[in-house]
Amino acid sequence: MLQLNHILSVGLTILYPAPKARHHLSINGVREESLLIDLNSPLNDWLPRVPEHLRWDPARGNQLFFNQWVALHTAYYYAQMLIHRPFIPMLRKSPSTALPSLAICTNAARSCTNIVDIQCQRNQTPLAIINLGVVFTSAIILLLNVWSMRRQGEPQDITPELKHVQKCMHIVKLCEERWQLAGLLWDILAELMSVGHLPPPRQTNLGSSSPDVPTENIGMNIDPTQETQDLEMMLKIVDMLWANAPVGLEQAFRIPLLHFFVKRRQTKESSWGISEY
Repeated sequence: MLQLNHILSVGLTILYPAPKARHHLSINGVREESLLIDLNSPLNDWLPRVPEHLRWDPARGNQLFFNQWVALHTAYYYAQMLIHRPFIPMLRKSPSTALPSLAICTNAARSCTNIVDIQCQRNQTPLAIINLGVVFTSAIILLLNVWSMRRQGEPQDITPELKHVQKCMHIVKLCEERWQLAGLLWDILAELMSVGHLPPPRQTNLGSSSPDVPTENIGMNIDPTQETQDLEMMLKIVDMLWANAPVGLEQAFRIPLLHFFVKRRQTKESSWGISEY
């Protein structure tokens, strides 16, 4: 974990600097891409070196090792998402990098979702607050992948990604009784689903490989030009949310545009059963 945190600290310092620090460090797009490659290599080398007793084994009954496995692997995949997120093409003004950052982030998001899902099944308790942020970030990454598929202009089946998004939302919903922030995160995800013309979340059972996602015409026969403005608005919101993430989630959600965004969600007539808090 210390080695992983060291990699992450370097990545956060270089890839998420304050404007003055960026100028002082002479950071530009070319140097960022070089640093990304330098950070990606030790990340890839880290996972195979995990001790045997902390590798995934569904038959292992030691609860302590299981919880340590969850902590290590969610931290690893979360680090992947944080390091590659600035290089997702649809959020980046400069040319794309040589690494497939969106694909790497998406795979990491799926892995985080599945790991936390397994933990919820086994422990039957709400998540720790730190993993709540991991699940929310995973859901946003998965939604970005859905929107990217939409933007390509070719009919694609987005059902598999929606299953993971809705699993994330169900996990977040389970945390609402303990963490007030969970309700706000759920509302934001639900509104992003709505603005993106995606099906509303339905009640699912954690651990199910096939959450209840309606499949009729999902991702098929969609005219991307009809959704351009909505997609641009969602990308602006996501970018603003992440740009203010260093001040903390609760502070970031007080940004005027995001505040309006959440209020619109809370006052909108809906049959999704959003709770007030």
